[in-house]
Amino acid sequence: MKVTRQAKPYFFPSPKIGVRRPWTEKEHSLLGTAPDQEMAALLKRSVPSVQTRRRELGIPVFAQRPWTARQEKLLGTRHDIEIAHELGRSRHAVRRQREKLGVSSYGRTRRHWTREEARMLGKQTDFETAKRLSRSVSSVQHKRAELGILPVRCGNQPWSRGDIALLGNGSDVEVAAKLGRTPAAVYSQRRLLGIECKGGRGKRRQWTKKEGKWLGKKSDSEIARLTGRTVRAVAERRALKKMPPVDGKIRPWTQKETKALGTDTDLNISKQIGRSYDSVTKKRRALGIKGRSTFEWSTKEEKLLGRMSDQIVAARTGRPILGVAQHRRKLRIPIFR
Repeated sequence: MKVTRQAKPYFFPSPKIGVRRPWTEKEHSLLGTAPDQEMAALLKRSVPSVQTRRRELGIPVFAQRPWTARQEKLLGTRHDIEIAHELGRSRHAVRRQREKLGVSSYGRTRRHWTREEARMLGKQTDFETAKRLSRSVSSVQHKRAELGILPVRCGNQPWSRGDIALLGNGSDVEVAAKLGRTPAAVYSQRRLLGIECKGGRGKRRQWTKKEGKWLGKKSDSEIARLTGRTVRAVAERRALKKMPPVDGKIRPWTQKETKALGTDTDLNISKQIGRSYDSVTKKRRALGIKGRSTFEWSTKEEKLLGRMSDQIVAARTGRPILGVAQHRRKLRIPIFR
């Protein structure tokens, strides 16, 4: 008779319930300085534990942490994406904070609003106010909305008999300047009433010898700015002289400028040679020159990794803790104990 062995019941061991590890002041100071997932791995705690403790202390999420005075001073000094990498924030967060403080983007000069300029808002249309203050329409709209001032709607001003009497008694540009209207509005009203323009196209300003020498050597837009003429007038004059156009945006690269590529970051090189950041980057890539990152680590900075906590390294190098931890893991350097 075959004897069968009775299988012994298998009991799963009950999980050991350990004592909760108390939080230290050092761990509290690290909360909110990096994403909860990174902080959990750094502190060797669970993500829910880190999230719960951070909420109990009223510390905002890493992406929504408050801005310091030192960080706000960086806004507008460089491109938003570079500041975002340096501070460990998103590009949209940097742009949102910069626009909230009224700081112009990198490459544009910032002009503060005076009390007299602010009093003019809402009394005329944004277009007229921008023209009087020599500002952009978007700048006027943004400042008006910030102060809670309602806009002035633009309405078509009716033509009086005196206005109609002036039509045709000079060029449309001259009549528009007298009436405070646009030349297009004067032209449309004159053609609608069938009035001939006695002044023709108006008095033409003769080209000087100095202005004529600029044709074909400078861009049409630059000559128009220097002479006070329209770009179309400059282009017509240049075509009459049978001269090819000059692209003012393209400037030939010198040998000295080409040698400077790759010796420093593209941003610093652009400031040294007086070119745009995009122009320097495109030229360097076209020549196959390896660029230097804005956030490149020096040998002196890398020697600090693993010899002190990531928080202290971040404070000494001016980098976010997340960036320090990522670079340390990349070099396979163990965390400081």
